[in-house]
Amino acid sequence: MQAEQLLKILHLCVQVLQRYSDPAQNDELLPPFLQLTSLILNWDFRQRNFFKASTLEHTHITLRPPRYFAPTFLEKDFLGLFFRLLPAVREDEEQLHHVIQCLTQLASLTRPLFVSEVEEEHYVHHFVSGILVYLSSRLVRLK
Repeated sequence: MQAEQLLKILHLCVQVLQRYSDPAQNDELLPPFLQLTSLILNWDFRQRNFFKASTLEHTHITLRPPRYFAPTFLEKDFLGLFFRLLPAVREDEEQLHHVIQCLTQLASLTRPLFVSEVEEEHYVHHFVSGILVYLSSRLVRLK
């Protein structure tokens, strides 16, 4: 039940963050939704106690969401959103920290979240593609 509610909140956060992948549109809504997204991706889904799970004292938790999170993680623009947010927030140290924290957690999936190997390959492909697009855009700016 708790994880289902977190998934709904994550969907809301992603909808709001989609608006802010353009640096010109940063405003006061970005920080709390980015922080909330980071909190959800740092959630210890193995905990049954809200108060234990909600503390970030133990930030070395790997991402282990229930299987019903898989469709969200496999959505076309889900991973790309965080790579698009990187340049949008790079001047704000706190927001950059949250985006990098989200990407780190998304890279740390340790549970067999995906039903098939094809889904897992799809996820990894989108993650690596996001890295490559981000790095190539940085290289173009350096030239």
